[in-house]
Amino acid sequence: MLLEAILQKRINREMRLYLIFGITIGAVLGFATGIFLAPKSGRELRRDINKRVRDFKDRNMIEVEIIKDGLGN
Repeated sequence: MLLEAILQKRINREMRLYLIFGITIGAVLGFATGIFLAPKSGRELRRDINKRVRDFKDRNMIEVEIIKDGLGN
């Protein structure tokens, strides 16, 4: 019974990590596709990329901290 509970926790943790990894990869690919298909000048494109990367990092750092707190329990 105890072994089953331990295994179930490990499986749940691994599934959450796979889900997070999949969402992150999907977001990165969607971001790259949107950026490179948008008709903009080089300067505008670089500025837009920098802004979106900063926003992405800020948003994901919060999610990473929430996930770390959840996995630590």
